[in-house]
Amino acid sequence: GCFMKGQKWVYPILMLSVFAVGIIVGSIYAVNMRESAAAALDEYISDFLKNSDLQKNSIFLSSLGDNLKLFSIIFIAGFFKVGAPAVLACGVTEGFVSGFTTAAMIKLKAVNGLWISLASLPAALIFVADLVFFGAYSMDFGITLGKKDVFLKKSYFIFSLIALTIFCVAALCDGYITTIFMKMLVTKM
Repeated sequence: GCFMKGQKWVYPILMLSVFAVGIIVGSIYAVNMRESAAAALDEYISDFLKNSDLQKNSIFLSSLGDNLKLFSIIFIAGFFKVGAPAVLACGVTEGFVSGFTTAAMIKLKAVNGLWISLASLPAALIFVADLVFFGAYSMDFGITLGKKDVFLKKSYFIFSLIALTIFCVAALCDGYITTIFMKMLVTKM
C-alpha cells in the first residue's frame, strides 16, 4: 500500500511525538493537582483496587467502548484530507490520560502506584503500538487521498480490521490480564 514509502516514516514519529507530549502534560497536571482532588482520586483508586477482581467484565466493556470510539474517529478521519488533526488530537488525548493516570498512581500510592502502573503495561503497550500505527496509516491514507485507488482502499480496510482486532485484544488485556496482575499486587500491599 501507500504506507512507509518515501517520507511516510514521518506519520508514526508524529503520532509518537503527540502521544509523548500528552504524557508529559498529563503527568504535570497530575503532579500539580489540588489536595482536594488528590484526596478524592486516592479514595476512588483505593475502592477500585479493592473491587477490581469483581469488575473484570465492566473494566473490559468500558475499555472496549473507549477503544471502539477511538477506532471510529481515526478510521473516519482517514477519509478526509483534513482528518490528520483529529487523529493527532486522539494521540495527544490518549497520551494525556496515560501520563495523568501513571503520575497520579505514583503520587498517591508511591511504590505501590508504580507496581500498579506496571501491571497495566502489557495492555498499554498493545494499545499504544496499535494507536501509533493505525493513526499513522489513517493520516497517510487521508493525506495521499488513496481513496480513488481500489487497491489502496482495500488495504486501508484490511489494515483497519487488523487495528480493530488489536484494539479489542488490548481491551481484553485491560479487563482480564491487568486485573489479575492488580489483584496479585493488591494482596501484597
